[in-house]
Parts: sequence; structure tokens; C-alpha cells
Amino acid sequence: MKRMRYVLAIGLLCFSLMGCKILPGFEELMTQEDKRETRETEKAIKNSPELQELDELCRKLPQVNEFRLIGKARNFRKPTKLTFFYYSEKDPYSLDRVFRNYFREKGWETVEKNTMNQTSDFRNEYFTVNIQYGGISLDSNIGISCGKRN
Repeated sequence: MKRMRYVLAIGLLCFSLMGCKILPGFEELMTQEDKRETRETEKAIKNSPELQELDELCRKLPQVNEFRLIGKARNFRKPTKLTFFYYSEKDPYSLDRVFRNYFREKGWETVEKNTMNQTSDFRNEYFTVNIQYGGISLDSNIGISCGKRN
């Protein structure tokens, strides 16, 4: 927990200085933290049928197999939610159209499209999916969160 606070404090300092590349070692520290979090998340997925279901849902979304996976995280406040961090060269607007068409064809409801912070939210009877484009981390520009509805 102490290490996470340190990483967050460095992150805030980094953003206030307008560019993480100027802080020596910060990029490496963040990469190590992403890998650690991904390992812990993968372990939790192996031990939880609910997380396995969410993992499968997120991995079956269109275009995902063409993205470069940067990491995975689980939400400790919402134990039935997984987030995948990806990097893609594709244009966010064309990706958003692909995802919107996919969810519409599958009968999902579009809950919200927030153009200010470039997110789209979808849901069906059992699940929610949030897709965020751009500005996720040093290495990722797409975040996809899959969760169970309450």
C-alpha cells in the first residue's frame, strides 16, 4: 500500500511537470508496477469463476486481438470488475464506431457516450462495459472495463 501511494504521488508530480519522461526511472517504475498488478490480476482470475467470465467477455470484444495488451487490473472496491489496458494505432473515433455497432448488434444498451473524456458505456441484463480512449497511462491508450451488474 505504501508503494502504491508513492507511485501515485510520483504520478501526480509527473503530470504537473507536463511529461513523465523527464523524471529518471519513473517509466521503469510504472512498467514494473503494471506487470505486478497484471500478475496479481491473472492469479485472481484463475481462482474466481466470476472473474473468468469477465475475462472472457473482455477478450471477445471486436478488435481486441489486434491491440497490444499492456496490463490487466481488478477493482478492489468492485470485486466483479476487470480492466484491460491496451495500446492501439487505430483512430479512437473509428474504434468507437466498431464498438457501438458491435454492442447494438448484440442487443446491448448504450448507457452513455462522454466526448469530453472520450468514454463509452454499454450494458445488458448481466454486464457493463466501459471503454476509454486516450490518456490512460504511459503505454496504453485504450482502457476496457468489464463488470457484472448489481
